[in-house]
Amino acid sequence: MMAEIIAQRTFTVSRAPKDGKPGDKGEDALTLVITPNTFVFQTNDKGNIENLAQNKGKIRMFLGQTEVVPSSIDVTPYNCYARIVGDNSLYFDGISPNQWSGKVEVTATYKGQTRTAIAEFMVSAQKWNEAKFLTNEQQFQSIIAQNKADKQGLEKRMSTIEQDAEKIRLEVSKQTFSGVNILKGASLRPLNLLLLQRAQYVTIGNYASVAHLDNPYLAIVRHGAPQNEWNGCKFPVVKALGGRTYTLSMFTRIYGSEQPYIEIKRSRSKDMSAPKTSYPNIPSTYGVWKQYSYSFDMEDGYNYLQIFIGYTRNGEAYLSEIQLEEGAKGTAWKDPDVVDSVERTGIDLTNGTVSVEAANFEIKHNGEKPFVVNKGKALLGGWVFDKGKLFSQCGDINGSPSTDYGNTNFNPDIILDPVNGYMSGVGSFRKKMLVITPQNITKYAKVDPDIGYVFVAGKVSAITLFKGSFNRTIFITLPGVAGDADFEIARTLIGETIAIYNQTTSYINIWGSGTTISVYPNNFAALEVKLSVNPRTGKESYYNVDWIKGEMLV
Repeated sequence: MMAEIIAQRTFTVSRAPKDGKPGDKGEDALTLVITPNTFVFQTNDKGNIENLAQNKGKIRMFLGQTEVVPSSIDVTPYNCYARIVGDNSLYFDGISPNQWSGKVEVTATYKGQTRTAIAEFMVSAQKWNEAKFLTNEQQFQSIIAQNKADKQGLEKRMSTIEQDAEKIRLEVSKQTFSGVNILKGASLRPLNLLLLQRAQYVTIGNYASVAHLDNPYLAIVRHGAPQNEWNGCKFPVVKALGGRTYTLSMFTRIYGSEQPYIEIKRSRSKDMSAPKTSYPNIPSTYGVWKQYSYSFDMEDGYNYLQIFIGYTRNGEAYLSEIQLEEGAKGTAWKDPDVVDSVERTGIDLTNGTVSVEAANFEIKHNGEKPFVVNKGKALLGGWVFDKGKLFSQCGDINGSPSTDYGNTNFNPDIILDPVNGYMSGVGSFRKKMLVITPQNITKYAKVDPDIGYVFVAGKVSAITLFKGSFNRTIFITLPGVAGDADFEIARTLIGETIAIYNQTTSYINIWGSGTTISVYPNNFAALEVKLSVNPRTGKESYYNVDWIKGEMLV
């Protein structure tokens, strides 16, 4: 029987055929479930869990959709104290000292089949306080200790007020502890912890188009090698515990069929002598980011471990969020290179002396900041005194010079000066910076259809900042020799500084007698204006060598 529906066009709707005979149902799957499988705890300073109503999880096993009772249940806790109570519940008793995350592996058996599930925990980012007040005849002291856990590790903060007949002391301090990722150097920050073997092929990158979740990555790229080269990255030796299981995890983006390998060395001594070594391969992901993990056991008595990741010959791999931790499963990435440190900010008032210790020191007046000490620099009236010898001018967030302390765009941390520092003649500072943009460049430069934008000598005579994306190459010409029409310009600038700051998307060429240089994006070039005299002819010429070059601060 067939039914038809007639509309503007004709189409047919038919009944589906009857189902065939049912097939083999197969065996029901055996699964182990922990509910919930993620716990968030609030603890006091001793690690005791305060929200006790939230420290239990139910362990359930299913054969297909039918719940069954396991014959045995075992737990392996990491960074915590946990056990199984009578109704097959997972119970957390506490957190190990100075730990802020961890897990419990639960293994259950039913009719000879074993299943494992994992419950993870973390300490809440909420803060807990311990207040203590001590008082006697000469002294009143208030101490507030505050602990906070975040992905960087564990912080302990303390504020102190001390007062007696001779002095007053105010202090705030912060102590930072490292996290649980034991693979030092895996933050991929420039900490001189990593050994890049053949650095021309092994680099640290952070290009957004390549990176995984905007994190830095280790890039190993080698093509055309005629023989084995073993290019890769060696991490520092770390301590481990013999008889324990460890997991190395990371995100990988690998092109082609060539597989990078991991060298895992275990040794009884820190010099890594007489090691036991294994060489697992990392499978290709064919150009997409995928998570990878590898678990291994540390032999009894072997307490030192070193990781190398690389290619034997050719290949292209990008590795990010690398983590080494105890246990059989990787967890969320933590920064292993947080430095255990103590920072102190304090004021000591004694008779005739005010002593201040701080990373940043400011004196404010009606919202202005006429005096600031910040990261080794002192701000006074809009000029920065840098490490006892160099002056720089402050700017706003748009890259323009500024002394308007009350303006929301003003930022004393923005210093319009080369990284190496440069000072023009004392007493002859130029406070005006020329800012060249795509909108105003034709006011200062000629347009040569065969070359690009050309600045004739004298148009760039002090500090010039180029900002934006230009549709032509930029060329700056400098004075030549005596007799040239533009040479007298140089004579009026003796002792001044020409500084070129490049915040464009392309390079800038500087032409002149002596040296022709290129200034690349986010770089600068600076030169003090001098004249040189030919000892044989007595002819003057523009001094155009020994440019100071480097990366910009802003």
